[in-house]
Amino acid sequence: MLIVLGFEVFLVWVDIYYVAREVIWPVYLADAVVEIILILLWLWWWFRKKPALPASAK
Repeated sequence: MLIVLGFEVFLVWVDIYYVAREVIWPVYLADAVVEIILILLWLWWWFRKKPALPASAK
């Protein structure tokens, strides 16, 4: 899970970086928006499904 999130964050960073440097067209920021939505959905799912710690571990 952590690897996937790290990869998605990297892709967002690459999109923003190259648009800021005017290497690619700003339309590619739409891809970054989709990637951010995927990141948020994965985080929501992970925190929702995260198992509770046993009482002895608290």
